[in-house]
Amino acid sequence: MSLLFKNKSTLLFVFFMGMLGYSQTKKNESDTLSTEKVVIVKTFNPTINDAFKIHPEPNFDAPEKSPKEPLKFTINSVPVASTFEPEKTKSIAVKKEAPEATFKNYALLGAGNFGNVLAEVFSSIDINSESQFTALLEHQSSQGGIKDVRLDDFFYDTGLQLAFGKQQKRSQWNIDLEAQHQLYNWYGLADNLAITEDQFNAIDPSHSFIDVNFGGNLQSNNAIFNAASFRFRHFRDDFDSSENNLILNPKFTVPLDDYPISIPVNLDYLSGEFAENNTIENSTYSFLVLGIHPTVALNFRDIDFKVGFSGYLNNNFEDSEVKLALYPNVTANYTFEAYNLNAFGGVTGGIKQNTYHSAAEGNPFVSPGILLTPTNQLFNFFLGIQGHLSESFTYKLKGDVEFVDDYAAYIKNPTSNLTNEPLGYEFNNSFGYFYQDYKVGRVTADIDYDVQENFNMHLQTMFAVFNETPSEPLNTPTFTTAIKANYLINEKWKAGANVYYIGARQDINRLGGFDFVDIDGYFDVNLRADYKVTKRLAAFVMANNLTGQNYERWLDYPVQGIQLLVGAKYQF
Repeated sequence: MSLLFKNKSTLLFVFFMGMLGYSQTKKNESDTLSTEKVVIVKTFNPTINDAFKIHPEPNFDAPEKSPKEPLKFTINSVPVASTFEPEKTKSIAVKKEAPEATFKNYALLGAGNFGNVLAEVFSSIDINSESQFTALLEHQSSQGGIKDVRLDDFFYDTGLQLAFGKQQKRSQWNIDLEAQHQLYNWYGLADNLAITEDQFNAIDPSHSFIDVNFGGNLQSNNAIFNAASFRFRHFRDDFDSSENNLILNPKFTVPLDDYPISIPVNLDYLSGEFAENNTIENSTYSFLVLGIHPTVALNFRDIDFKVGFSGYLNNNFEDSEVKLALYPNVTANYTFEAYNLNAFGGVTGGIKQNTYHSAAEGNPFVSPGILLTPTNQLFNFFLGIQGHLSESFTYKLKGDVEFVDDYAAYIKNPTSNLTNEPLGYEFNNSFGYFYQDYKVGRVTADIDYDVQENFNMHLQTMFAVFNETPSEPLNTPTFTTAIKANYLINEKWKAGANVYYIGARQDINRLGGFDFVDIDGYFDVNLRADYKVTKRLAAFVMANNLTGQNYERWLDYPVQGIQLLVGAKYQF
């Protein structure tokens, strides 16, 4: 019996182990959980910021551009006749902070000197536990009154944003629709402009823009198709200019066992037309920029690499010209855990589409007729470190060297057609694009200090050295710095500050010549205080451009002096 029992036990053990091995083999053939990437995503929760004075905030990641002066309406974003300047419309889903407490809606109204007005109405509706709808209507305007300006300098900016988002188990997506109407005046006449009194009285400097765009994005945990975004924009002005722009950005992954390949793709199609009597350049334009950016993630001696390239097709349909280009796309990162420090570096390149919309977004005083061509970033080599000295103090220091062809710099237009009923922008008071090649070495620094929820401060600084004649691209500063701070004093009071300096720039005086003109740098101080009257009602006051300088954001375009604005916000 003992022998028989032992034989049976042995047979059962062999049978059991065989079935276990077979089961494990079948599982490995079909189970994909072991190779899936689990992505944890926050519930879709679109937010909208409290109103604040919109000021230029330099784009330190692309300092070759002239820093923008946005007001709440980017990039952050456009200089206008006043320091109160509307910021370009962005997606509601990411643009603003949510109302406090449990309130889903608010209305805000403020008014101040120079006839400045700020108004917002925001609403958020939870359709169900997975879906949300948001809407924002906002308006910003000024009656002008800038010192020593001879033409009308009022402006207004009104926009509507609608967004819907849905969060699901395996994906999340949102769509949005934006509409914006803006009006500005070409008020920047040079002091030495030689025109007759009849010509001066005939100038109509006003012009307006209409921007309608819709788009969306999708995030998925599918093994191959990871994400996609799209945007279609129609942009026009009241001088018969019209532009359409379609952007598609899908992202794929080739799921190889050890080295999956990430493949972002971008398609940027642009077409537009200027009225023939409004431009000396080609009246129509059409471009297709198609890029593919495959990279593979590697690790060598604890250094994380992403190695790949960027391939571009650039098709100029009007000139029947097709160009192909390859750029490096390599990044590396190493963590020094003992010092709470990351070192990073890389080399990249690419092609950027220039549009009439982006030109007006950066400078609303452009003429309705500019030469458009893509900008070619031949390469950008960068090195840097980032880390934290404590839980409250973080920093980032980055240096880079960049070679760029056909950078679109703003330049003041000359006078034209003054004998044949000139239009409002033909008096040396508008801007166009001047394409320049440059090489630049840059250093940028970011410092963040955050003490729980009571105080936070962010410092950004950039210094650049250009290898260009005479020194740098037009209207591009070599030094910028900005400090933002917020302080929660108590449950009733909070305060904020925005202090920045934009360094000197250069433009070209084309009144009878081609002479370089220096534009002085400027320093601006802006403060805000909020007082919570009740749980629903709050009052605020903003003091802007406290230095009182009527500095020139653009050549012959000064801004308003000291501005005060008071208002209230009601949540419901």
